[in-house]
Amino acid sequence: MRHGRSRAVMTLSRHVTAVALCGIMVAACVAFVVAAGAAPAPADAAGRAATVRLLKGTADWRHARQVVAELKARPPKTPLVVMFGTSTTRESTITDASWSKAIGRAAGTPVTAYNLGSTNQTFTQGRKLVRHLPEVPAVVLIGIDVVRFVAAPSDAAVTLPAPGPPPAGYDQHRYSVRRILGAAKKQALVRDWVKRRYPVFLKNFKHNLAELRLLIEECRARGLHPVLIEAPRNTAAIKSAFNRALRKYRTSCRGLAAKYGIPYIDFVSACRFKNQEFYDVWHVVEPGRRKWQPRLSAHAARLLRRYGMVPET
Repeated sequence: MRHGRSRAVMTLSRHVTAVALCGIMVAACVAFVVAAGAAPAPADAAGRAATVRLLKGTADWRHARQVVAELKARPPKTPLVVMFGTSTTRESTITDASWSKAIGRAAGTPVTAYNLGSTNQTFTQGRKLVRHLPEVPAVVLIGIDVVRFVAAPSDAAVTLPAPGPPPAGYDQHRYSVRRILGAAKKQALVRDWVKRRYPVFLKNFKHNLAELRLLIEECRARGLHPVLIEAPRNTAAIKSAFNRALRKYRTSCRGLAAKYGIPYIDFVSACRFKNQEFYDVWHVVEPGRRKWQPRLSAHAARLLRRYGMVPET
């Protein structure tokens, strides 16, 4: 009997330890997302659901690495366009298939395009992925927004999985028009970013700008064509609240673009986004994507012509 009780106690102890470790891992993930991302810690059911979606967002980073691994092993025979950025960038296109077709229609030839945006992706991560891209001509769209300049320094290694097509079940979207935050909550997010994240933006700005410069240089060294592109933002909710941050990174990014002779593209204002086309202040939902993707595709087609990757029309 004593042996039976001992085994039961040991089994219970292992279960308790496993549960505790899971709790620690989840807490760490939440802490990372809140520290590096755009939103404050959630305090209600809607906020908790948003956090769950953000935690699921690690699938987007696995997807980005899988796509790069496959491109490296089997470079496409068609012109290639890839786009890096945060979850703001990830949410901005409808699907890779529809985006590829849209660019192809505008360019007059088939095109391969991948949106490799992922949750809190840094310029450092982008640079390390670029090192693995195939040595074929490609346009590399680098999404920029205020969140990208908040990231703390990190030099974690980026490893690729075995080559293979990305899983067919991957869904790049975590946000939908079926449920968006109300105007009051969006305003609260804006105030919170200015209060909590803007000081971190200032603290880490030089580091992230230097990493962006290295990303541009990595692209050029590999014969790729880097392009800076403003990611969507909810101007209706933000109004003038982010003006200081916007001025700071825009001025510096335009300076980098001029230094390296690369395009800097900004059509956020031209989209005339409405508040209800965003889940929050960063992530577009379906109506916003339908505004964004056609303009993005037209710009991508022009870039392919500029770099002689498709025939002139």
